[in-house]
Amino acid sequence: MLEVIRRLRLHPEAELIATSYRRENMVAARLYASLGFVPWDIAWAIDHPTEVYVRLPE
Repeated sequence: MLEVIRRLRLHPEAELIATSYRRENMVAARLYASLGFVPWDIAWAIDHPTEVYVRLPE
């Protein structure tokens, strides 16, 4: 995953790195948090019933 992030950051056209995971998937929550992902505060994603949307800060 670190290599994927590193390679994406090499491309100037990649403006945002984001992903989502199922709310009940605590393993994914810990993984993405440890990689620096933060909640993606966009209106349609904040209250999504089954998915958590996260992004990497710039």
